[in-house]
Amino acid sequence: MWHLASNKMSFFNSFKMKASIVVGVLQMALGIMLSLLNHCEFGDRRAIWFVFVPELVFFLSIFGYLVFMIFLKWSIDWVAIAQQPPSLLNTLISMFMAPGVYTEESRLLSPRPRTPTPTRTPTPTPTRRLNPITTPNQESRLLPLTRRAASYP
Repeated sequence: MWHLASNKMSFFNSFKMKASIVVGVLQMALGIMLSLLNHCEFGDRRAIWFVFVPELVFFLSIFGYLVFMIFLKWSIDWVAIAQQPPSLLNTLISMFMAPGVYTEESRLLSPRPRTPTPTRTPTPTPTRRLNPITTPNQESRLLPLTRRAASYP
């Protein structure tokens, strides 16, 4: 399809740039995983919890999300839905410069319609049933303290 397009050169440049980001992120993730092996070899548990885990969390939350957006952008047929694809660079910059503010042009996923949450009716509290084979002494232990004191002569 893209071989017949007039903007073939710009498409392939964009594709190569995004593919290099994916390969670079995979290579850096491999490096972080190898650092875990290094920490385990030297028995440095503090480095695992205070270096490896934060490194992996921050790296994957930013660049893992970028790779997810790249694959998502590749999987959507923008011509069929008659929309312009969003700019991933602007989306990534907006994550830090204006968090939580998204314009329609920068949306990659359309928001799902909110389904109303069902209202829950309160369940009645079960009443305590006495065992039919209880003796008066056992029954008095089950009664509240005020009724127990009033039942004695």
